[in-house]
Amino acid sequence: MNCEHWSKEKLLSYLDDNLPKSELTRLEADLRSNRELRERIEILKNENQIHSVGEIWRRNRLSCPSRPELQQHQLGHLSPEASDYIKFHIEIVGCPICQANDEDLKQAAHSTSDQQRRRQIFESSAGFLNQQDKS
Repeated sequence: MNCEHWSKEKLLSYLDDNLPKSELTRLEADLRSNRELRERIEILKNENQIHSVGEIWRRNRLSCPSRPELQQHQLGHLSPEASDYIKFHIEIVGCPICQANDEDLKQAAHSTSDQQRRRQIFESSAGFLNQQDKS
């Protein structure tokens, strides 16, 4: 692919690990085959005067919800506006950090419900088995 296809903003997103997966795969393939593109990435890495509002926003994750907010969203305890924003941020923006946190929280909740179910089954069976042993 042509080196000019990749804008400075896309390359900065790549350096900040904020490039969507579909573009990430294509960019990494282009980086392997295009020396000029690798040089552009190196120049961007070494630039010290990059302090745009967009970069500061991305780097400090100012638009990302916290883990407790993600958990409240999953439980349905947020306002519709806050939930809509989190859904937009995860599904449309595709923030990889928030997607990972969201998936981790879902797996933790699923694991907790499985443990509670096992404990309930054990507790209900333990009394039954105790009565069987006494007879």
